[in-house]
Amino acid sequence: MRNAHRLEKLWWRSLDAPAWSARWLFRLGFLTPLSWAYGAIVFLRGRASSPCPTSGPIVVAIGSVTVGGAGKTPVTAVLAQALIERGERVGVVLSGYGRTERGARVLHGVAADTASVESVGDEALVIGRAAPTATIVVDEDKLRGVETLRSGGEVSVILIDDALQTRNLEVDFHIAVLNVATPLSHYRLLPAGALRVGLGTLDSVDAIIVTNADIATFAESGYALKSVARHYGGALYSTIRKVGALDEVGEIVSNPIRSICLVSALARNDLFWRLAKERGFEVVTQVAFPDHHAYDERSVEQVSHACRVSNAGAILTTAKDWSKMRSLDWPQAMYILNQVYEIPDGASLVERILGSRSLRRNGDSR
Repeated sequence: MRNAHRLEKLWWRSLDAPAWSARWLFRLGFLTPLSWAYGAIVFLRGRASSPCPTSGPIVVAIGSVTVGGAGKTPVTAVLAQALIERGERVGVVLSGYGRTERGARVLHGVAADTASVESVGDEALVIGRAAPTATIVVDEDKLRGVETLRSGGEVSVILIDDALQTRNLEVDFHIAVLNVATPLSHYRLLPAGALRVGLGTLDSVDAIIVTNADIATFAESGYALKSVARHYGGALYSTIRKVGALDEVGEIVSNPIRSICLVSALARNDLFWRLAKERGFEVVTQVAFPDHHAYDERSVEQVSHACRVSNAGAILTTAKDWSKMRSLDWPQAMYILNQVYEIPDGASLVERILGSRSLRRNGDSR
């Protein structure tokens, strides 16, 4: 596992390597041919469209254009909340990436506080707290997870996380999440870049939700939107992020937090740094772990050392990370970055989702 984490770190660094450096040459000479092969597979899979269900719950597939840090989980959570407020009975299917157990787990959102990361994964805990009345199915087999919710007969809408490329599912509405804080050098297909799908495939999605616009540079956001505009003519939705800090018991922190050590295990830890600095937190150092890292005593030692060296007086982490950290004894005062997402035009998106089946019958969902 440690070697896999090292390889992942090296891969991310190769995407940002300067021209003619060793990593750049590795990307050009070795990763680019692999991208051509991956692109051919994506193209062939993209030729077969997902069938549309004719009865039962409305099925929504949510996936990101790029790997890592796109914000699929917060988007899924805010959509689940919006649909629940609209009176719908919402089910969410997650693969449970990073958990150690296998097989299907079914829980209601309120049960997220008692579930373990090992059994359901960190995304289930985050979504469960955001949408406490949702029914969550964690299953590495998404098709089986959808059938579990359908057979239960208790939900009216099913949201499938990370399912943009899953073609064996019957889907009513496809949503692509676009992280506009993606560096320009990442706009190549995997593994030479960070694109999961070619941008040309976006002409088949029903909606695009833009994330991280508040921390993207002008060049990043401009390039992303211009690239998408070449292939997609439908509605674009953006997210607004409200940020604050909570203490370990969930109370809002009103006083400024000084000398912060950022601790996170995300695909794009650099975006957490950007967000914290952008919102005025006094960051002195950062300890970054690989995505879905399982925190243990060794992690505590690494963070303790970083705090001593930098004279950090507090630790700031994400809600996703805190779900895996709270059982350990940390050396400094612990704070959680509270991020509340909103989709300003979310009501119209919800209406489009709920009307998607009839719209598809008429040949138009945009």
